[in-house]
Amino acid sequence: MSPQHRQLIVISGQFENCVAIAKERVKESHHLWLSDAAIAGQTTLAMSKATTVLGQEYDVVVFDAFNENHHGTAFNANAFGAVTGTIIGGGYLLLLTPNFKVWTDKSYFLQRFTALLSQSSALFYDKERQPPELNLPITKFQPEPLFLQEQQNVLTLMQGVIEGHRRRPLVLTSDRGRGKSTLLGKFAAHLLQQGMKNIIVSAPSRKIAETLFESARITLFQQEGASSWTVLEQLKGLQFLSPDELHRQNPQADLVLIDEAASIPLPLLERFIRQYSRLIFATTEHGYEGSGRGFALRFNKLLDNVCPQWKRATLTTPCRWANDDPLENFTFDALLLNTALAEVDSGLVESSQLYDVAVITQDDLIANEAILRELFGLLVSAHYQTRPSDLVRLLDDENYQIFILRSKQQIIATALVAKEGGFSQALAEDIYNGKRRPQGHLIPQTLATHAGVKDAPCYIGERIIRIAVHPALQGKGLGSYLLRAIVKASEKKKEVDYIATSFGATSALLPFWRRAGFQTVHIGMKRDASSGTHSVVMLKPLNQKSALLYKTAQKNFADSFALLLADPLRDLETSIVVILFTKLFGKEEQARLELTGVENQALLGFYDQRRAYESSISALYKLTLKRLSQGVDLSPEELQLIVGKILQKKSWQQLVERSSATGKKQVISLLRRAVKKLACRH
Repeated sequence: MSPQHRQLIVISGQFENCVAIAKERVKESHHLWLSDAAIAGQTTLAMSKATTVLGQEYDVVVFDAFNENHHGTAFNANAFGAVTGTIIGGGYLLLLTPNFKVWTDKSYFLQRFTALLSQSSALFYDKERQPPELNLPITKFQPEPLFLQEQQNVLTLMQGVIEGHRRRPLVLTSDRGRGKSTLLGKFAAHLLQQGMKNIIVSAPSRKIAETLFESARITLFQQEGASSWTVLEQLKGLQFLSPDELHRQNPQADLVLIDEAASIPLPLLERFIRQYSRLIFATTEHGYEGSGRGFALRFNKLLDNVCPQWKRATLTTPCRWANDDPLENFTFDALLLNTALAEVDSGLVESSQLYDVAVITQDDLIANEAILRELFGLLVSAHYQTRPSDLVRLLDDENYQIFILRSKQQIIATALVAKEGGFSQALAEDIYNGKRRPQGHLIPQTLATHAGVKDAPCYIGERIIRIAVHPALQGKGLGSYLLRAIVKASEKKKEVDYIATSFGATSALLPFWRRAGFQTVHIGMKRDASSGTHSVVMLKPLNQKSALLYKTAQKNFADSFALLLADPLRDLETSIVVILFTKLFGKEEQARLELTGVENQALLGFYDQRRAYESSISALYKLTLKRLSQGVDLSPEELQLIVGKILQKKSWQQLVERSSATGKKQVISLLRRAVKKLACRH
C-alpha cells in the first residue's frame, strides 16, 4: 500500500470506548467528526450537514455509525459517501460501529456493508485487537505529473469552447477527487482576468458550486498585483444561478458552466443547450450525488442530435490521493457507485410472449450480488438523482415491492412500489390539520393537506416510487407493459383502494401515465431547485370506494388549477398546462363554461371587430378553459399566447419576448387569430 493511499480503520464495541479511542487518535490532526450525538469536549458535524464540507480537505474523518442505535435510523450512506471524498492522501477514516452482530441484525444493507469491510484492507479494533496507531501529522499530498498534464489538456479544450465555433459544448467527466470543479474555477478565473464579465455557473445547489467559486477566488488572488478590491470586482463577473433560475430568467451569458450535470434532468439541460452557444458541462461518473453512467447514455444521444460537434474530456488521475486508493475502492463497492448498466440485445423485445414479470424480494437481492448490481444499475440509469440512501432503502425497507420485467433471464425494466395509508380517522384528522406527518406516506399526506381530502389517509394505496427501463430499450412499450402488470397485481389485492405516483412533471412523462389511466389530482406550487420541475400526484382508483376519493381530489384540482396559473404557476410550461387541462372538466363543468349571448358578442368583437382585450376577458377565459379541456389543435406559439395571456396573465411585453411578434400591436393581432381558431372549432 502506498503511503499516499488512504486507510479505513474500524473501531467497534461500546460507544464510550470507541469515542475515547478515536479522540486519542485525532488529537494532533486536522479532522472532522461526523455524528448526531453530543460528545463531551468534541466538536461534531451533524450527518445532515455532511454536504457542507464538500471541497474541504481533512487528514482524518471520524464517522459515528452508532447514530443508528441512538435514533433508530438507518446507516447514513449519503453522509458516508460525501465525507470520504474530503480525506487527503495518506489520511484515515475512523469508522465507529457497534459490535457487528448487534449492528447488522436487522439490516441487509449493513450485512453486505460489513461483509465487504471484512474482505477489504481495512484495519479493525475491538476487544481482541489493539487500536492501530496513526502516522500523524500527515504530509500534504502531491499529485502525480500525469495529473498536471491531464489538467492542462482539458484547459486547452475549455479554451476551444470560447475561441472556436459556436454550438460545440464540452462535456467533462471524472470520478470524485480528480479536481474537476477546481479546474472549472481556474478556467473561469483565467477568463475573468482577460476581461470577461458574464460567466454563469449552475449546479443542483450552491454548496456543490462552492469549490468552483473558491478555486476562482484563489486563482485571482495569485495573479500579479492582485488586491482584495480587484479580485472582488473581477468576481462580479461570475454569477451562480440554480438550474430553475437559469431557465426562468434566461439571462445573457458569455459562457455557462454547469457542474454535476448528471443531477439535473435532461429536459432542463436540453433547454440550456438550445439557449446558450458556449457551454461546459461537468459531471461525476461515480458520485454519491447521483451516478453519471446512465446519464451519459441519454445525454450523449441528446448532444448528437442537437450539436453533433460537441467535445468530451475525462480526468482520471486523483488530485487528493494516489491511484487505486483502498478507501475509494471500498466506497465504490459498498455504495454501488461503480455499478454499470448491463449490455442488452435489442432482440430482447421482439415479442411480449418472451416477457416475464416477477416480484423479487430483498432476500433475493442480498443472496445474489449480480442481480443487485444489475437492478441498481437500472435504477441509477433512469433517475437523475440516485443516492446511496436509495440502496439502503432497496435492501432494508420492508414496505418495498420490487417488480422486474425480464426477457431471456435478463432484467430489462424494474419498478419499486410501496404501500401507504390505512390510518385511523383520528390520525387522518391530525394529518389533515398538519399536526402529524407519518414518514414515507407521501400520497395520503398530499391528498389530505394539499388536495383537501380529509379522510384520504384512511384509504390504502400503493405508490409507484420509481419505474425504470433499460435506456437501450426505451420507447418500445416496456414501461407501459410493466405498469399494466403492476396495476393488475394491485387490483387483485382487495385491501388496496388506489394506485398512485408522484414525479416531476414533463411533457414526456405526463402522457405515459395518462395512457395507463392515471389522472392528475395535485400539482406542487414550487419548482424543485435542481430538477426545475413541478411535482404532480397522479392517481388511479381501483374500487368504488376510492372512486369517490379520486372524484373529490380531481374536482378540487380542476376548480383551482386555472386560478393557480395566474399566481404561483404563472411560469408553468404551456405544453404541461395543455396536457393537464385535457379532459380536466366533466359534463357539469363543461356546461358551466357555456358562453352567454353577451359573452359570444364580446368574443366576436375581440377577434373580428377589434374590441379591446380588457373588455372581453370573461368570454375569453371561459372559452379557453372549455376548449383546452376538450383538446385543441393550435400551433405551439398560438397555445403559448392563449395560455400566457388569458390564463397566466402575462404582460404584453412578456408575450412579445416569448413570441415571433415585434411589438404589442403584432402580438395582439396574433392572439386575435388564435382566439378565432378556438371559437370557430367544430
